[in-house]
Amino acid sequence: MDQVMPVLRYHPVVQMMHWVTFWLMLFVYGVSYLEEFFPKGSDERHFIWFAHISVGLLLLAIVIARVIMKNTHKAWHIQHSAEEKKVTLVHTLLYQLMIVTMLIGIYLAFVRGNDVSFFGLFSIPSPIEPNPELKGIVKEAHELFANILILFILLHAAAAVFHHLVLKDGVLHRMLPDRK
Repeated sequence: MDQVMPVLRYHPVVQMMHWVTFWLMLFVYGVSYLEEFFPKGSDERHFIWFAHISVGLLLLAIVIARVIMKNTHKAWHIQHSAEEKKVTLVHTLLYQLMIVTMLIGIYLAFVRGNDVSFFGLFSIPSPIEPNPELKGIVKEAHELFANILILFILLHAAAAVFHHLVLKDGVLHRMLPDRK
């Protein structure tokens, strides 16, 4: 008879932060495509970017908190075996891509001459002069990094599904709540 191995799960706080990150990332990426439905300068288009930037700042704070937690609360994370060190490398790359993409986005707002507002609670004024020549390059870099990030997120999800359906090793369950 096959012995059932217990499923190692990430700490519930880690799981929650993972899924909040996922949903916020989906929102930030998706809402940016709505701008095309509204004319430049309209209140609706302004609200889209207000939401994109505010949620992006929230996402940046959560990702930084996740990195700090990962490095300070080892007991909250599954310790991977030597052959699974690539998992740590992939996660590190995902964190780095998220942070760099968001920092480029903040820089884009500054290059445009905009303050960066967090849900209207506070604003970070642009520390630099607007630079219309640089704006297009920074916007393309932000979009490129965002698209690369989404590709890596899709590959990350595909790997989890592959582990679940093909390898049947319980990897997907690590990030899901225990259903006792």
